[in-house]
Amino acid sequence: MKEFIDKLSLGIVDYEVPSASVDVEQIILSVKPEETKEGGFNIYNNGKGKLKGVIYSSNRHLQIKTQTFCGEKNHISFLIDGSYLKEGTILKGKITVVSNGGEIVIPFLIKVEEYS
Repeated sequence: MKEFIDKLSLGIVDYEVPSASVDVEQIILSVKPEETKEGGFNIYNNGKGKLKGVIYSSNRHLQIKTQTFCGEKNHISFLIDGSYLKEGTILKGKITVVSNGGEIVIPFLIKVEEYS
């Protein structure tokens, strides 16, 4: 503890900086009208320290179930809601991860298929 205080008094501060990464570059899925579908991806800490943050979607039809995270490896779940969507509709948007290890944008594309 004394060593830590001595470093601080000299203006020497060791920062543990997290670095966020995800295991997907984009999300492309299909859903039928009135159907719901679940999906997910992982966020990893490639740096040091504790990675924490929040996630949000730009489109109400892709709902983030796990909106906050904290730790080295985090699984993020989402739900695609096909309610009130017509066949042939294409939804585009982005999932934004805002963390102390950086900001990541994951584009998504959802195609609404025809009933079979």
